[in-house]
Amino acid sequence: FIASWAFVGLPLTVLGGVGALHRIEGNLRVFFFYSAATFVLTLTLPIWILSTNSLCDVVVDPALQRQGTAFVCGFADTFVFTWSLILLLTHLYLVYTVWSLAEDIRLIPNPELMMYEDALRAAKTIPYEEEAGPTVSNMVYGLHGDASARGQMPPPMQGGPRSTRTAYP
Repeated sequence: FIASWAFVGLPLTVLGGVGALHRIEGNLRVFFFYSAATFVLTLTLPIWILSTNSLCDVVVDPALQRQGTAFVCGFADTFVFTWSLILLLTHLYLVYTVWSLAEDIRLIPNPELMMYEDALRAAKTIPYEEEAGPTVSNMVYGLHGDASARGQMPPPMQGGPRSTRTAYP
């Protein structure tokens, strides 16, 4: 069963990797559920081994058990429990990382557009109002209501590189 489960996990892992690379939430969700189910299956094995007390008979030599079963079996159980805890917590962290990336993609599907959103929010829009006084941009672009100001160009800057030629449309 474990080999079949791992074999099914190969394409799901590739699917999750493609989802992470191209920011596809559905692929990451599938990989998240596979990883969560794998965590639950992985959790059952150490619990079963530690609850049946069969670890000492399998791992520890009978000659060593005669020297002190409580100490030797307690040490073996503690060793298996500690490393199982370390591996399970690492696996749980990886499952959380996949879930966190899937949530990030769900909330912000295109983060490269956030740069433009921030720029647009910072930009100041010029409302078209008749009450606005004549400004340089209103005169250049003909936004002011005064007919005499429409189409006028501001004078060129004196002493600059464009003072001898006109660079206005």
